[in-house]
Amino acid sequence: MDTYYTKNREEKLKYKREYYYKNKAKLDEYQINRYKAISKLFQDWKSTLKCSRCNEDDVACIDFHHVDPSVKEAGVVKMVSKSIKAIAKELEKCIVVCTNCHRKIHHYNLEVVIDEKLVENFEEFVKEFNKK
Repeated sequence: MDTYYTKNREEKLKYKREYYYKNKAKLDEYQINRYKAISKLFQDWKSTLKCSRCNEDDVACIDFHHVDPSVKEAGVVKMVSKSIKAIAKELEKCIVVCTNCHRKIHHYNLEVVIDEKLVENFEEFVKEFNKK
């Protein structure tokens, strides 16, 4: 089954390359502004969090621990360069802990349970952020 895109793949790729080179500055500026907006949203949300083990709330100390490292795509903070959906998808695999508790979890192999409301909390924050 050949679709239009499959039949005209080279032509489409050529058009995309030409468009990119003609509009590189505008596209780069868009990406930078998008990254800054998502980063600000994420940092603002992160500042509302507390460690799930000891209630530490200093934003500089907040980490995201992947409960099952085998399903970790990337660190949550790295997802800021992708999208809000990517952040939410990665948060589904995490719990919020402070740096000290995070180290203890790894050092002592402590059992932890995923916080089901973490993604919901993030999505609500995004909705409120977008209203502003």
